[in-house]
Amino acid sequence: NQKLKEGAAKGAGAFSKKFNTNIEKTMKSLLTEYKIRDKFIFQYRFKDYQTGRVFSIDFGDKFKKILIECDGSYWHGDKRFFNDEKLNQMQKNNMQRDKDKDEAALRNGYKIYRFWEHDIYNNLQTVKQQLEQLKKEVYDAG
Repeated sequence: NQKLKEGAAKGAGAFSKKFNTNIEKTMKSLLTEYKIRDKFIFQYRFKDYQTGRVFSIDFGDKFKKILIECDGSYWHGDKRFFNDEKLNQMQKNNMQRDKDKDEAALRNGYKIYRFWEHDIYNNLQTVKQQLEQLKKEVYDAG
């Protein structure tokens, strides 16, 4: 877990969302590879019309109502590495915000795709298969 924490700190820089994290840069490259990068707005925001709360998303397509999130394994408490007893308060808060974001997205007609940092770095073929499926179902279908 220490290795994940160190990698997370390196990828997030000074905790600023003004620039891309490494996993967001990788996702941007993948979206370009699949020729759908131009469909997405980086740091897209959507409003939950039920609560009025505004959420920031890593990548969003407002026309097709597709959202893509790249979740850091440490910051978002990937259950493969962190059980409930090992989560700190920041991770718990982030996980609750992710849950709220997912519920708001669905309530407002969006489909959300979440990709874990661990998978982006270690199971890239699986991530690519999911993006290929997204492209076929949403963008190639017309």
